[in-house]
Amino acid sequence: MSNTVELVDITRVGNSSHTIRCGVGESPVWLDSHQAWFWVDIIGRTIWSSDATGSHLQSWQTAEMIGCLTPTQSTTANAGQPLEFIAGMESGIFTLVLEKESKLSAQHLAAPAELKPGMRFNDGRCDRQGRFWSGTM
Repeated sequence: MSNTVELVDITRVGNSSHTIRCGVGESPVWLDSHQAWFWVDIIGRTIWSSDATGSHLQSWQTAEMIGCLTPTQSTTANAGQPLEFIAGMESGIFTLVLEKESKLSAQHLAAPAELKPGMRFNDGRCDRQGRFWSGTM
């Protein structure tokens, strides 16, 4: 196994020509209430957002690698509210609030006892009952 990370260029987002470099881009989610895509760059410790045309990009830096995120019910229902997500990260499950000007606040919710150094959460989503499911690696 190689320790080399290959960066992927996304040279077109919608009708725009922005270049976004993601080490490992994962967990895309469309928020209809905000008319925007959200995804994570795991290696880059970044959450990205883009409108459908790609003309408005925004990013938020996280303190550790983020493997997945899913919006909370309040985010999907209210376009005027702060963006709140549940996220699987290196040290556990967090609530993340994404604010304007790329400010982010995080609250640690839980971590499995089996989470060892070098492990992290990977893919995850909420099911129809609102339960968050995620795996570690």
